Amino acid sequence: MKLQSFNYWMANLSRLTVEDVLQVLASHCSLNEADKGFFGLAHVDDRHNYFWLDEETVIANLSFSGEPPGKIHLTHSIRYFVDSIYSLSNAVTIELLFLEIHRQLYKGELLTNGGVYAKAAALLMRVYDSDIANEETALSLLHCILPIPPPKRVFAYFNGSENQMEGEIFSIYCAYRNIPRGDAMLNFLQLISTWPRYGCRHYTVLDTDKNSCLLAVSNRGLSLYENKDSIKPNKVYTWDVLDNLYYKDNEFMIEVRIIGMPKKNNFEQPSLDCSMLSEDDALAQAVLDPTTQVTLSRRPAAKIFLQTFECTTPKLAKCIWKTAIAQHQFYLEQKNVRF
Repeated sequence: MKLQSFNYWMANLSRLTVEDVLQVLASHCSLNEADKGFFGLAHVDDRHNYFWLDEETVIANLSFSGEPPGKIHLTHSIRYFVDSIYSLSNAVTIELLFLEIHRQLYKGELLTNGGVYAKAAALLMRVYDSDIANEETALSLLHCILPIPPPKRVFAYFNGSENQMEGEIFSIYCAYRNIPRGDAMLNFLQLISTWPRYGCRHYTVLDTDKNSCLLAVSNRGLSLYENKDSIKPNKVYTWDVLDNLYYKDNEFMIEVRIIGMPKKNNFEQPSLDCSMLSEDDALAQAVLDPTTQVTLSRRPAAKIFLQTFECTTPKLAKCIWKTAIAQHQFYLEQKNVRF
């Protein structure tokens, strides 16, 4: 079992549930009661899709293709990202959030323009080392903590010049060299939290035109990116415009309400029963057609349209649905805390 950058092996799992394992790991990491709910246990497939496990799931009952007999590889990671790092009071939680953000940045899951990327890289260098004697040593550290060459958008900002990028990062690092490590970490997290892809888990799907795209799920809602190199989303569906979520076979579907229509009160109760959805999009479109005769109790609002995403497997469609429902619940809980 991988715990951030640590391996944690557990045996005799026949009676343990996911909740039991989370308790063990929370104790191992010294997480307090308030913060341990931000974390979850997931199986990550070869496409980097996060399949979050329900707490009541018995570990011994799990099986995944590609895993050796008698062994399963699970990832303990942050499942719910807070909007503001200042809502976290436990230093351990902040450190684990930092490690997760650094991992995402290294893998290219977090993107921004080159200038902001350089600032984030400089802060990252300060967190790991505050006493770099010369530029050569600094660049050696940089090559260890960030991908070189950087993402395409970042590289283009520096005119495709690695030397130009490294020089700017080192210059910014020199300005941060004397600030405390904790302040550098907080500044890094605060900077990253303003990026559109912060707090998201990404899933590759096909849109209604059969174009491959990236569907991002977070506590803010759903976002659609053209590809993995996109910095800004093409479409954003916040929770206040999403009426319902569905999955059927290998399709994940959302009901989107046009802004200006009265908001429904109950997110969990669907206005269109899943059994009415078609085997393909034809019936779904027919149901939404104003000339179609259906009972009023099942007929969707006139200003709601159905957006369908095609997934590689039914398992992935269900995974995205469960992830979105959980993120919406977290959004509601955080909203209640604020107000």
